Amino acid sequence: MSACSFNPGLLALAPVALDRAAAILLGVGLLIALAAAVLHWRRHGVDPFSGAKVRRNRITVLLALLPMAAFLVASTFLQAVRQSLQESFGTDLGDLNMNTLAQVIGAACCLGVAAHCFRGGVRGFLLGHRGVLRPIGIALVYLLAVAALCELTAQATKCLFLLVDPTRTFPEHRVLDALHDPTQPTAARLLLCVGATVVAPVAEECFFRGMLQTMLLRVTHLRWLAVLVPAVLFGLAHADQMHVVPALTLFGAILGLQYERSGALLGPIALHAMFNLKTLLWHYLMFGGSPG
Repeated sequence: MSACSFNPGLLALAPVALDRAAAILLGVGLLIALAAAVLHWRRHGVDPFSGAKVRRNRITVLLALLPMAAFLVASTFLQAVRQSLQESFGTDLGDLNMNTLAQVIGAACCLGVAAHCFRGGVRGFLLGHRGVLRPIGIALVYLLAVAALCELTAQATKCLFLLVDPTRTFPEHRVLDALHDPTQPTAARLLLCVGATVVAPVAEECFFRGMLQTMLLRVTHLRWLAVLVPAVLFGLAHADQMHVVPALTLFGAILGLQYERSGALLGPIALHAMFNLKTLLWHYLMFGGSPG
């Protein structure tokens, strides 16, 4: 049944039900975060990097930055091609999908570097010494905790902005804005969803955690610095929404910590993908895919 065929009375109850569900999920997430912190403290003490895995590699600064250079070149070229072809779908949607293709190229470059520099090649880069199911299972368990911590951080940041400027408005993410437009082709919107839930998590984790974090650890031998710098850059990469930069910086730090402790990039990729998918699903429940 489509959203437009719902009983108006039921639609009026939807925001209340979603608010209650959000409050419940927030509480559960905070409890999971607290339980995880207590469990880690009892097993490993206060050091968050206790038990961190060694990732044997021979990556260099130039090789670590090569995928970003490939992404930037590909993005510039694809945007020029899109403009020259004057594609039928809207500018924002076209730009975002060209960005998705550029991310595919960047991710492929990351995997090429990993095959050359990491022990075990691409498999060692993605899985370390672990299988597939364990990293994905851990990501699923911690999804609610991460979502709750990021939501609280984002709301606190909004409050600080409003204290300085009570008239300030907060822009929606470009992907969500583009998905609002019902005039856009279905195929282009589906590609955008795949980009947000599959391509972006793979590309961003391969670069920020797999390449940059690994290189910084190899150069500085300081795990906290290797985690913090990519986390800050990851947050600033979303600076078009300044109110979410602190929350996404926290998210990046959690992803980096997960990578250090597991030695497997698949875990951060899975958590990132689930986080983005949860955002899209929640947005769909709020708006039913309609513009607004």
